[in-house]
Amino acid sequence: MSRLLESIGIEPPAMVVFNSLGHERSGLVEMDLSNGVQLVDTETGQPAALERLRVGEGYRRVRFLASRVPAMGYRVYRMQGGQAAPAAPEPKPANAIENEFYRVTIDPHRGGVSSVFDKQAGRELVDSRSPYLLGQYVYVAGGDDSRLIHISEHLPTANLTVSPAEAAAEATALETPWGEQLQYRVSGLHAPRIDVEIRLFHGEKKIEIVNRFQKEPVNVKEAIYFAFPFAAPQPQFEYEGQNGTVNPARDELAGGCREWYTAGHWSSVSGGGITAAVIPVDAPLVSFGDINRGLWPEKFEPKSSTIFSYALNNYWHTNFPRVQSGEFTFRYVITSGATLDPAALSRLGRESLTPLETGELGGNDKRGLRGSLPATPASFLGVDGDGVELETFKPAEDGNGYIVRLLETAGHAGRARISSRLIEFSRAWLCNAAEDNLREISLSSGGVEVDLSPYAIVSLRVLARPAGR
Repeated sequence: MSRLLESIGIEPPAMVVFNSLGHERSGLVEMDLSNGVQLVDTETGQPAALERLRVGEGYRRVRFLASRVPAMGYRVYRMQGGQAAPAAPEPKPANAIENEFYRVTIDPHRGGVSSVFDKQAGRELVDSRSPYLLGQYVYVAGGDDSRLIHISEHLPTANLTVSPAEAAAEATALETPWGEQLQYRVSGLHAPRIDVEIRLFHGEKKIEIVNRFQKEPVNVKEAIYFAFPFAAPQPQFEYEGQNGTVNPARDELAGGCREWYTAGHWSSVSGGGITAAVIPVDAPLVSFGDINRGLWPEKFEPKSSTIFSYALNNYWHTNFPRVQSGEFTFRYVITSGATLDPAALSRLGRESLTPLETGELGGNDKRGLRGSLPATPASFLGVDGDGVELETFKPAEDGNGYIVRLLETAGHAGRARISSRLIEFSRAWLCNAAEDNLREISLSSGGVEVDLSPYAIVSLRVLARPAGR
């Protein structure tokens, strides 16, 4: 980031937002900003709409939506004096928020989200018959001296006690420049204070849920889940595996574990004409239909349409701390629709798990002539192609050019094009994972095009130089 800042032709002070993904995106950015200073977009000349989070001595912590940050590129904001920032809006007591896509309602007596209404689908997403609420903290006690994690006939089945979080308090809603947020507090076993924040965004069909809590130390077997009970009759579950979509009812081999799975970027459930997906940002393990009870079923037969985020446990006897305590944050992104494209979920998952990065060019940094990179938004490398994601862009191990690695996520054959306005390609080769050249690829209008089969991982070597040199 320091080298990037030095290469952009702009006088300090300035702030740069960098996007490491291979497609244009927007996202929330947080930073500390001195009092009396505003951020001005160098492309539009307009100040960023800042949300004040907290105030310190001579500065304030702010958040804003950085819009349309180019693929593997950056957007620049000048830091300059301006009018005093308007006072932050006051939170108002409320149990619901909504935007053009969703209406989200909490049940203050039970302590969680009781309703998510999808306005486009005209459907309620939360299963009203479930003993759990959406996003609810669930504490599970028990499991000592059982077959909970080991297939062993001489051990008994685990005797588990399940305790969901209880009554919500201090529920408030707040309008922000980027959308609406709902905040409330619940209590759960061994987590007496759980602060929950729910976010809805203008123009984006997604819900963000942030759970922050202090976990008390417990010296016996335990686990923590967050439940997402969706109203999807006859549910079909899917999740993103290492490089493809997996349906555990259809794709899993005999003898596999059917009580928890590792979701790469997303997990989903479909049924009754609706599909809902959960992106577990901080906890990749998920259970489908029920929590892990150590039953080791031979068939995948889910008991409900609930996705459980398997957030914490101390079931394993080695290589893990027996006591898990301290401050934790677990974030989730939810979306829904009549159908959901795995490629679109993969892209949303990457955006959720890969935040925009920031760097500040301070007033004490070098002044005068700087690098040749433009001060307006610019992209080093972009990938065009439905369902194709940029996984790697790195110097080749032998020092000859760069390695570009692509992944097809949609499950069908396609074609991708790699291009850049800042870089000129001179030659390109298809290579293997060990970076051995296989065959040369002809350039097309200054870019590189390559075919990908379903779920393929393709590696390329490219020779490149800065444009115009």
